[in-house]
Amino acid sequence: RAYKFKKAVDLGFLDFRSEAARRAVCAREMALNRRLAPDVYLDTISLTNSAGEALEHGLLMRRLPDKLRLSSLVKAGEQVEPHLRRLARLLAAFHSQAERGPAIDAEGGGRGLRRRWADNLAETAQYRQTIFSTELHERISALAMAYVEGRSPLLADRVADGLMVDGHGDLIADDVFCLSDYPRVIDC
Repeated sequence: RAYKFKKAVDLGFLDFRSEAARRAVCAREMALNRRLAPDVYLDTISLTNSAGEALEHGLLMRRLPDKLRLSSLVKAGEQVEPHLRRLARLLAAFHSQAERGPAIDAEGGGRGLRRRWADNLAETAQYRQTIFSTELHERISALAMAYVEGRSPLLADRVADGLMVDGHGDLIADDVFCLSDYPRVIDC
């Protein structure tokens, strides 16, 4: 088993300082991740004190072997093509049934992407002159916004063609586990 708890932090774009916020985000994470790994995300859990009051909230998960991560298999030089084919079939089936609609389109379009970049850049501004220079932050900001602006027509076309879906959103090889029956995709 693996246990995943949320820290009581405020990062600006997310605020987990309250017990209720941590409980809610665990329930949301469970619902989202069960879509692609139903036998991995087992339950939401709470740590309680002796009076039965919830102190922390988390997820109870099935532990998956690190050696079966897609990234580990690639690094080890293993043959991954059969795993990639199964992953492609899994994702195609998932996306064919994924939620669509105006709210999804708004998040997937240029305006939604621009807003998320602006929010992230605003949060990182506090680290200018400590972790990186103001000039570097400004350069990253300019490049990010130019990227979004350059992709806005493509994103608008995808919205118009009904291609925006409520998908994984952050799929990386570290989050794909190549089990013998079918791949498990975690951490959406």
